[in-house]
Amino acid sequence: MGLLLALALVLSQPLPLQAADRSPDWTLHDSAGRHWGLNLLVASDATEASGWRLRLHGRSPGLRLDHQRPLRLRDGLGHSWELPNRSAELVSGIGALIPQSSAQFDAIALVPRPSEVIPLQLAIPLEPVDEPAVDGSAIDHPAMDHPAMDHPVMDNVAVNNAAMDSTALVMLPPELVRALHGLPTSPRS
Repeated sequence: MGLLLALALVLSQPLPLQAADRSPDWTLHDSAGRHWGLNLLVASDATEASGWRLRLHGRSPGLRLDHQRPLRLRDGLGHSWELPNRSAELVSGIGALIPQSSAQFDAIALVPRPSEVIPLQLAIPLEPVDEPAVDGSAIDHPAMDHPAMDHPVMDNVAVNNAAMDSTALVMLPPELVRALHGLPTSPRS
């Protein structure tokens, strides 16, 4: 009985990344309830810089990732990391379209590796949403004519959502935090 329990525990653990060129596919949910897939893999194309990649897939309809901005990670102790965007590696050939709902990031910038016990949050870069500026001119409502709307504080409320840093926030599950902590410094080590 004890042997069966030990075997079950060993088999339930994810494969160490040293033993594979690709991690399991993790399913994540952002703060807005949208679904994401994430996996870690080794860059395998000879034209790519070698190293580990973090690949994201938007699984909810309409998700459009920004293929220019980095992926940001931060922990609860104030440490933060920016992983360079390598989404162009997802396609072969110049001028090919990168899938809107997928992006890839270079894990080389994950130095020092995050702690295996401190929660991590991802800030996934999304394409900006094209919405009208909220500066009073785009809103046709009688309340906008109220004298209080001319107050200097209201001038600071003007926000153009198209120019905002659109992100999806995701708290990583403990097993993924442990995988990032244990990520080898070289792809085949």
